[in-house]
Amino acid sequence: MINRERCFSKKEIMKNPNKFALRFSEGNKSLEDLLNYCYSNNIMTRACCIGHENDSILYPQSYITFEINEQQFDMFANVSEIILNSKIGDKISIELSKNENILILNYFILDEVNLRNIFFKLLKNSMILCSGQICNNEYKDVFEIFQKMINASDRENNIELLITDKETTLNFYKEKYVEELDGVLNFKLSNEKDSTKLLNYLESLNNLDEFNMKNINNSFSLSKNDIEYIKNLQILNSYKKR
Repeated sequence: MINRERCFSKKEIMKNPNKFALRFSEGNKSLEDLLNYCYSNNIMTRACCIGHENDSILYPQSYITFEINEQQFDMFANVSEIILNSKIGDKISIELSKNENILILNYFILDEVNLRNIFFKLLKNSMILCSGQICNNEYKDVFEIFQKMINASDRENNIELLITDKETTLNFYKEKYVEELDGVLNFKLSNEKDSTKLLNYLESLNNLDEFNMKNINNSFSLSKNDIEYIKNLQILNSYKKR
């Protein structure tokens, strides 16, 4: 878990979860209750904020971030559908970090101070409701695609699927909030020489839907992991049109 002071490990938090839930919640009782529920059910949060719209230094929007695993896909897929349909959640983003083999799920709240308590309560109640339920919606599909990509290839960029009730975008970036690359593929392949060739080829395409896997396989020496990585990028890109 990250706050403005430093990162705290799961081991540190689990030694005294109530203390850390109070510390991270910034005085918001609904967020504190949500964090306590998460820690008591082995759901790991990565960061959270109640929002600081009048502070130029702190993050203005309310949000909470989770590190999720395959055992939690069904629950979080159902929860994500509830949150976005509620119109209280502003957007959801699913991320794959270039430096960590971790699937990251972010929920952002509409910029309405009065909605913060409602949102954190809704999120906790949704998690309770959806615990143990089986899910087959598109959010679970995305989680599974990202999971396949974790060990598929060396990544130079972070990958993010950003979902709102109006649109979905697939983003690639070096460092978030620093260098936005939005759609530019720049990952390393097994063969360094082929990496440059393939990157040039991809940049000549209008979008990922134009991939011709047979042509790519004939033109570049790709490993099975590289091919799987590209196929999954194709699938993720298709969500932009839904």
